[in-house]
Amino acid sequence: GLPVIRGGETCYLETPEFMSKHYRRLAELPINILGGCCGTTSEHISSLVQSVKAR
Repeated sequence: GLPVIRGGETCYLETPEFMSKHYRRLAELPINILGGCCGTTSEHISSLVQSVKAR
């Protein structure tokens, strides 16, 4: 996700549901690996897995 600074702290506001929509679109591309980076939680990865399974 994109970082936001709040009260001097770095926060990542994208929810697993928000990311899920983008994962679905990415899964349509000819790529072999999808994952996360900064701000990604286990809930985000679970959402990724469910999105890819649904296609």
